[in-house]
This record gives sequence, C-alpha cells and structure tokens, in this order.
Amino acid sequence: MALTKNDNKGHRIIHITGTTATPSSIFTDDKFIDRIVWDGPSTAGHKLSILTGNDKPFYGWTCSVNNGGHDQKLGRFIAGMKIDDMDSGEVYVYYSDA
Repeated sequence: MALTKNDNKGHRIIHITGTTATPSSIFTDDKFIDRIVWDGPSTAGHKLSILTGNDKPFYGWTCSVNNGGHDQKLGRFIAGMKIDDMDSGEVYVYYSDA
C-alpha cells in the first residue's frame, strides 16, 4: 500500500498513513522538524525509517511491543524528507518552515 499524506499547513503538521518498503517523498523543501510521532504501530518488530531528501538516514525506530509507539522531539533541520520503510501505524511530523 502506498503512503498518503495530509499537510495541515495552518497547524504545521504532516499526517502520514499507509505502508511502504520503498522511499516515498513527504516533502522536498527545507523544514525545521520539531517532533515526530509514530502512533499505533501494530506489531513488535515493525519499522519506521526516515531519510533526508538526499537519501541519508535521518531517524528510525523499531517497535518493541505490539501497539507501541514513539514520540521524539528533534529540533533539527532537514532538506527534504522521505519515508523509506513504514510497516504500520500513522506518523505525525510537526514542523516549522526553514
């Protein structure tokens, strides 16, 4: 299943759903990432892998328990974002324009 994204620019949140095992572009411009939340990954061992626009690793998690999740404050700039691997759940990217 492909990823779907909804960029709520008024609230500066990108909501991403679906699954992927190939790099899928989320945005191509520069953004300051305040926080990333991975909500509801269904199975222990499921992965979320985030790359920069230049395919460099940015952040990744492996779910340790069924229905676990991750909430990470980052405070980092990124030049474009791709999700390389997302096995389940939903991702919320909280950002500021660079």
